[in-house]
Amino acid sequence: MKNLLLIFIIFFTQLVFSQTETVKEIKTNFKTNNLKEVSKYFNNSLKVRLLNEDGMYSRNQAESVLSNFMKKYPISDFQIIHQGESKEGGLHYAVCKYISGSQSFRVYILLKQNNGTYLVDTIDFSLE
Repeated sequence: MKNLLLIFIIFFTQLVFSQTETVKEIKTNFKTNNLKEVSKYFNNSLKVRLLNEDGMYSRNQAESVLSNFMKKYPISDFQIIHQGESKEGGLHYAVCKYISGSQSFRVYILLKQNNGTYLVDTIDFSLE
């Protein structure tokens, strides 16, 4: 019984660490305008919403759409405001702030567990 509990604790700790590290990597790569690295954390298809326009995109299409957005609104800072997970598990979310000059955008990122890895399933930019 003790071994089973230990295995559960180790597994749970790795999942939480994985979720947190993924969000940190996304933040770091947004700040350095490195969408190629950000897109490594995208699911094969994901929902992207940019200022009331949304669609389902492949990983490459999403990278292109976000690249166009970032050209129009060059990043000056990216901050993680809050993050958490669903009670049932398998979902992790982060609420972030994307700052471009004097404009600020709230960014909601939803990650879904896929084969033990958390990948971006939804990314939503809205003007604050």
